[in-house]
Amino acid sequence: IDNYMQKILNVKTIYILLFLFVISLVPRLLYINDGLLHHDSIQAAIATEQTLETGRLYGIVDYRYGFVLLNVIAYFIPHFVFGVQSSELTITLVTVLFASLSVVLMYLFVKELLENRYLAVSSSLLFAFFPIHLAVTTYAKDHALSIFFILLSAYFLVKALKTDSVAYKILFGASLGYSLFVRVSDIFVSFPLFFMLY
Repeated sequence: IDNYMQKILNVKTIYILLFLFVISLVPRLLYINDGLLHHDSIQAAIATEQTLETGRLYGIVDYRYGFVLLNVIAYFIPHFVFGVQSSELTITLVTVLFASLSVVLMYLFVKELLENRYLAVSSSLLFAFFPIHLAVTTYAKDHALSIFFILLSAYFLVKALKTDSVAYKILFGASLGYSLFVRVSDIFVSFPLFFMLY
């Protein structure tokens, strides 16, 4: 296993990121839920469709406008170009996509924080197949987007602390702010983490 991991670590970063994305995406696509499994999923589908019909952004439980907005962007082309009448599959695919991207972000975050490619790859692989993370990212729910934006914020925070760059500070604030529109309770998860990082 160590020899196999060393071979992976010697590959350029883009290939590692692509590998992590694909290895995270495939099982989620294989186990994707056929319908809307959760009450919030149904509300998200209704809000997504109503937003496109009326041009007014609708929220769901706890006013999760950020979650609905990303679903609307993804559903826009299938709806208006291909005439797809239901957003069910689209919003589920958004969840699967962001779950896979969050595994990639886990790699970037750990690599930036610890400056160790081996730990970054191994922690990302563990995260990709962690049963709870895998289970809640095969149907339309805001958990995947929530994790994505928390990790994105954490990555930008580490970059900002290392470089003292204003651009990274702005990106940190923007991604953290957007995460609160995806899931308000992210504040309880992210602030202790960010405080420890600082």
